[in-house]
Amino acid sequence: MLRIWKIYSVGGPVNGACDKTAVAFVDAIDRDRVTRYEHYFETLKPVNDDDRFKRALFAFASVHTTWQLNCILYEMLASADWLKDPQLLMLRLTESGAGLHNNRYRFIWDFAQKFWTHPEWYAKQRYEDWFQYRDRLDNNIKGLGLAKAAFFSELIYFEKSQVACMDVHLLRLFHKGAIKFNQSKSGAAYAKWCEHRWTDICVERDVSPVTARWIYWDTKQNKDDSRYWSKVLEGSRMGARQRLLFPEAEIKALVSLPPEKVNARHR
Repeated sequence: MLRIWKIYSVGGPVNGACDKTAVAFVDAIDRDRVTRYEHYFETLKPVNDDDRFKRALFAFASVHTTWQLNCILYEMLASADWLKDPQLLMLRLTESGAGLHNNRYRFIWDFAQKFWTHPEWYAKQRYEDWFQYRDRLDNNIKGLGLAKAAFFSELIYFEKSQVACMDVHLLRLFHKGAIKFNQSKSGAAYAKWCEHRWTDICVERDVSPVTARWIYWDTKQNKDDSRYWSKVLEGSRMGARQRLLFPEAEIKALVSLPPEKVNARHR
């Protein structure tokens, strides 16, 4: 199938970045696997605002944790029974064991109030390219950052998106040695060059940058598909939580909400 992509020119590499390993990986991707992944994506694509809201929850749950805890936390949040009950949200976050409970509470609660006021705002607009869309999400959603804002876009648009979640694993494809990725000016410049270069590499080879990233991640996990984690996104399933030792109402009363912060933003 012929794709119409926009090529993003990014100039020369920065901070010692090298694209040879990334090029070799994309060149070696089996096209039948690409087709199989994108057929699967069709079964995951959100169809309404509730689905899109849940995809944001999955992105929030993925920040600074393992994929296993990401899935556990998502399934605890997916029912959205906490939308009018901040203490219940905090209980879910604490119960998951995913960490960063206070920051996750602040960011998820803030996002939930804003999303359900204007859910249409979180869709890509015709006047935006994919990087502009991701940047708009990043600038307006506290607690995600560049990579996870891209992940949110992935989970809504899948292979149609031209900006992939440039997490630390993908960043390492562009650097031969160890590098500390941070939010410094040089670190941000490195990450942005890499994500644009990844898009160029994929587009030039008629592969979605998102599909290629999912294949790369699964390959690193020695998996042939994504269902070991993405199955939690299938349908409207709600995972079974470990039973509490005491009634939920009693436990919830013991949960303390974090103090208010002004302009809190966690990266």
